[in-house]
Amino acid sequence: MKGTRWRRVPWVSLSCLCLCLLPRVVPGASLLPYGAGAGDLEFVRRTVDFTSPLFRPATGFPLGSSLRDSLYFTDNGQIIFPESDYQIFSYPNPLPTGFTGWDPVALVAPFWDDADFSTGQGTIFYQEYETLYGERSLPVLQAESWIRKITNNGGFKARWTLKVTWVNAYAYPAQWTLGSNTYQAILSTDGSRSYALFLYQSGGMQWDVAQRSGNLVLMGFSSGDGYFENSPLMSQPVWEKYRPDRFLNSSSGLRGLQFYRLHREERPNYRLECLQWLKSQPQWPSWGWNQVSCPCSWQQGRWDLRFQPISIGLLGLGSRQLCSFTSWRGGVCCSYGPWGEFREGWHVQRPWQFAPELEPQNWCCLWNDKPYLCALYQQRRPRVGCATYRPPRPAWMFGDPHITTLDGVNYTFNGLGDFLLVGAQDGNSSFLLQGRTAQTGSAQATNFIAFAAQYRSGSLGPVTVQWLLEPHDGIHVLLDNQTVTFEPGHGDGGLLSRNGSVVSASFDGWAAVSVIALSDILHASASLPPEYQNRTGLLGVWNNNPEDDFRMPNGSTVPPGSSEETLFHYGMTWQINGTGLLGKRNDQLPSNFTPVFYSQLQNSSWAEDVISSCNGDSSCIYDTLALRNASIGLHTRAISKTYKQVNATLNQYPPSINGGHVVEAYKGQTTLIQYTSNAEDATFTLRDNWTDFKLFENGTLLWTPKSLEPFTLEILARSAKIGLASALQPRTVVCHCNAESQCLYNQTSRVGNSSLEMAGCKCDGGTFGRYCERSKDACEEPCFPSVRCIPGKGCEACPPHLTGDGRHCAEPPLRVIQLLLSEEENASMAEVNASVAYILGTLDMRAFLRNSQVNRIDSPAPASGSPIQHWMVISEFQYRPWGPVIDFLNNQLLAAVVEAFFYQVPRRREESRNHVVFQPISREDVWDVTALNVSTLKAYFKCNGYKGYDLVYSPQSGFTCVSPCSRGYCDHGGQCQHLPSGPRCSCVSFSIYTAWGEHCEHLSMKLDVFFGIFFGSLGGLLLLGVGVFVVLRFWNCSRTSFSYLLHSAEASP
Repeated sequence: MKGTRWRRVPWVSLSCLCLCLLPRVVPGASLLPYGAGAGDLEFVRRTVDFTSPLFRPATGFPLGSSLRDSLYFTDNGQIIFPESDYQIFSYPNPLPTGFTGWDPVALVAPFWDDADFSTGQGTIFYQEYETLYGERSLPVLQAESWIRKITNNGGFKARWTLKVTWVNAYAYPAQWTLGSNTYQAILSTDGSRSYALFLYQSGGMQWDVAQRSGNLVLMGFSSGDGYFENSPLMSQPVWEKYRPDRFLNSSSGLRGLQFYRLHREERPNYRLECLQWLKSQPQWPSWGWNQVSCPCSWQQGRWDLRFQPISIGLLGLGSRQLCSFTSWRGGVCCSYGPWGEFREGWHVQRPWQFAPELEPQNWCCLWNDKPYLCALYQQRRPRVGCATYRPPRPAWMFGDPHITTLDGVNYTFNGLGDFLLVGAQDGNSSFLLQGRTAQTGSAQATNFIAFAAQYRSGSLGPVTVQWLLEPHDGIHVLLDNQTVTFEPGHGDGGLLSRNGSVVSASFDGWAAVSVIALSDILHASASLPPEYQNRTGLLGVWNNNPEDDFRMPNGSTVPPGSSEETLFHYGMTWQINGTGLLGKRNDQLPSNFTPVFYSQLQNSSWAEDVISSCNGDSSCIYDTLALRNASIGLHTRAISKTYKQVNATLNQYPPSINGGHVVEAYKGQTTLIQYTSNAEDATFTLRDNWTDFKLFENGTLLWTPKSLEPFTLEILARSAKIGLASALQPRTVVCHCNAESQCLYNQTSRVGNSSLEMAGCKCDGGTFGRYCERSKDACEEPCFPSVRCIPGKGCEACPPHLTGDGRHCAEPPLRVIQLLLSEEENASMAEVNASVAYILGTLDMRAFLRNSQVNRIDSPAPASGSPIQHWMVISEFQYRPWGPVIDFLNNQLLAAVVEAFFYQVPRRREESRNHVVFQPISREDVWDVTALNVSTLKAYFKCNGYKGYDLVYSPQSGFTCVSPCSRGYCDHGGQCQHLPSGPRCSCVSFSIYTAWGEHCEHLSMKLDVFFGIFFGSLGGLLLLGVGVFVVLRFWNCSRTSFSYLLHSAEASP
């Protein structure tokens, strides 16, 4: 070699020297702690592509304008939100155009490019943080801090967060790509807003840009419904795209951080509202929820004085409500339809505070699409029905006092004074009802002029209400000695109410009293709960036994049917001695007042003419005759008739509806459900008509689902005889899966704000999609750019300069060498590059690809002063699977390069100069940088033909695809045929044997041949036996003829 020899300087050291001279990089954002030490879980599969398990945020995840139910991450730097649990793909190839808003898949892409974990390098860590109820976690707090700072919103509170960290991820194919990436994605939502943070480890994004042929990384997100954002780096040169750790976020002032708002608009999250409410409630109600129920019709409830009509604006139009409140067991409100049919009931813990109860019901049951949340709500707030409703037991006091006891006994009592009507108590409360009578004008009769009731319970002090008769049928009402003034449409908070001239009091939703004034007489009714049974007063002993109603305070009983005089004396025993609830009287009572009795009045000469209008009503007749006033008698008759109608209505129930509460149907198929009723004259109708439903008057329901239009099915049964109706709102579950066997009727989602639920689908047989309506095809995941996909078959071959399976393509593995060259022509870097490329391109095996580096190396000037320049060149050659290329590059390349630079022929061309003459080199000037052996290369080449072909290597032919059929795949002479599914043996028979098995490896004897040989041998043995027998028989006969006895011969003469 001419000139001064120069010392070799390793190119790696020079590269490091160059990097050290670069400007100092601003520190980037640090990744959140990850790995096992941070509590993360590891998930990696040693395959080219894989996906994680599904994550299912309880609140859902807002993305674009949708609330997504599930998501998963892939090895390729994506977090994907699938349309269904069976639509799980890894999508290794980024969209060439970036996100456009028309993207078919909803995903978040921190670094979407084809990664490869199959070689055992790299891993993925993840951790899910659920902070629904204010739990604290340091990574979540850090994410919240970044989000608040960037959005300038200090109120963000994460309820669900996912952290995924890709650690040392290599590009496909990992076997020969250089550099790995480490980065992190954080998804966080408060239920209404959602954000993504991408964090890239400073200096940790090291993929070789030169090796990313065709694939270009994509960062950003697409919601799948038109909302998207591409990373600002997508508009930058390719080398900047692959170094996101150097990107400066202007909002945070940090490098290596990208931030995205994932929700299009902020919406309330009713799943979250429901879950938080459920958390605040005991799993089972601690109050007496099972002790309350609703009247079964509006008509029945209106006469149950424990219930009061109210108006709740939160409920729909056309509904009416009745509510009852009890301090110690909570309250209940009941909703009724236009026909008075009971629709639903719910619990209310505090009087007149409906929103705190109705809102959770709406959150959990009406405004979200997850029926399981409604089931959890109903566990905390069990449904209130009417099946256990029992009307109160009424008693009446009207006219010149006519009394109907709690056991239904009628009698007249014209006592004068203050009397105890009811004195009752149970374990929770006590109740007193007293009445005051006065003489009716100058007649020998009395009527009520005042009532007073007092209620006590463990949670309420004594509450006293007084009704005082005023002139012109007025009623003066006192509550705890304070006058009550009724405003139109208002009561006093639930205790007192006024409906026309009737003033009612409901004591803690337990006992009730209603008073009306007519003809300057107070008439009253009282309703008591069953817990007050077996208590006494003028209203009798309530025990469902009329025989002992006239029991006196001393315990003795007046038998029923006793004379009026006897009953008068019985009633006087309940006179209050001293001061009662009504206080002292202002008038002086005569000491020996005796009323006129009915038997005395019947003998009046003018009675027939006056009482004809009473139509035989005894109370009307008595009052008319005693007071000599037909008008009062008619009022008494009207009051009596009203009370009887009330009693009848309270004990009258609407027709029942018996049948399925859940109706399940498959699309296009008719389901029949039969509903029946306990009322013979009940007719069935639908509240709203739907084209998919048909209900006959006899209760036969036909459902043929044709669409998923939301609807609420409500069945009505009405009795024309009593004019009452019932309603049933069954759950309707439709399955739209591709096959009926795929239906999951126990996994449903609600369709809109309706009673329709859609069954989930369990896809099988290679199907996927929301309804399993799509068959999995190799073309579902896009092929490598510019590679066509053939439906049913898959991706075609990679482009000519790339290798892979058509979906994953990369430059073939490279053979890399380092050359140390010198020349005396003062050539430029471009001239050196062109000349070396020309020389290496003329090698016998045309495998040269490019020079990846050409660097001039400074060295001390030679003593002779000749202008020698020294160059370091990194040259890359492409392995190809066919021919002797592999053998040449691995075993002959270095010697061929030395020879090529030894025999240089000067060349001149008009184009760029490529005729630099280099000094001859030796083997010491050529170094191996990268060389791959045959076993390593075998992993990068695949047979794209029929399944089962094997790669076989030979130095001259390279890799060839060989069928096992050519290498003795079938034994015992079996014929081998290579089909698309793989090699298959056709076994043949020979001699007395038949071959069988996958490789014809087993032998079995033919049965016909076996039995032929067997019976042939048996026949041969039989013939042989017969022959032997004949021979022996003949031989024995000959011996007898020619033999003789020796002692006989000797005895003859």
